[in-house]
Amino acid sequence: VDYEHRDSSGRGRLFAIGEKVRVSDDKYPRTATLQGMQSDLRAALVGKFAHDIDCENSEVRLICSLAHQLKLKDLIPTIISYQDNRNFWLEKIATSHCVPKLDAKRLVNIILSGGRYETWLKLVGISPGVFVANDIKKFYFQLYSEIAALRDQLLQHPRFKWTEIEREKLLKEGRPSNTIASALLPRIVQCCENEVLGIIHRTFHEHNWIVRAKVFDGL
Repeated sequence: VDYEHRDSSGRGRLFAIGEKVRVSDDKYPRTATLQGMQSDLRAALVGKFAHDIDCENSEVRLICSLAHQLKLKDLIPTIISYQDNRNFWLEKIATSHCVPKLDAKRLVNIILSGGRYETWLKLVGISPGVFVANDIKKFYFQLYSEIAALRDQLLQHPRFKWTEIEREKLLKEGRPSNTIASALLPRIVQCCENEVLGIIHRTFHEHNWIVRAKVFDGL
């Protein structure tokens, strides 16, 4: 299977190239590949002889790893707390909003990708006027401010100078300039994700394992 980048910098996620198939409930068309199909179909098709190697909580771990590497960890104490005590925070989010843990995970992912708490409420079907405990409010406000502070530092770092290519593209597409920075952090995380998966892929290859598909944050 061949893969392609769909971002102008050539650093974002790798997408499998294959026949496009539109599924009624999906926003974007899928491809007729192991990557593109629904996960439950992958299990039925190759589950008897294949293994799913997944980078658990990958976005948060990569963000924390970057902060440690660049000596910026003091900017993100709440995000590090979430990484180290994930189940504790997921229980609190789920309980205070009466949602499943799967939906609780999405709140953190949305905020770390530049979204807002209100976006998540709409996504999970909760009225914006719902009462939320003060410690949860403090938690997501801290997540939001910390990721913004880290993002500003990363975008200025020479290692991520390539994000200027994406910035120019987004400006040409008419994206409001005040929203571009939040759109660039996911590109940085995806680039780091590709590096990690590349290391895993090479290690498997050296030990004669066949990698049948790249699935964004796993193989």
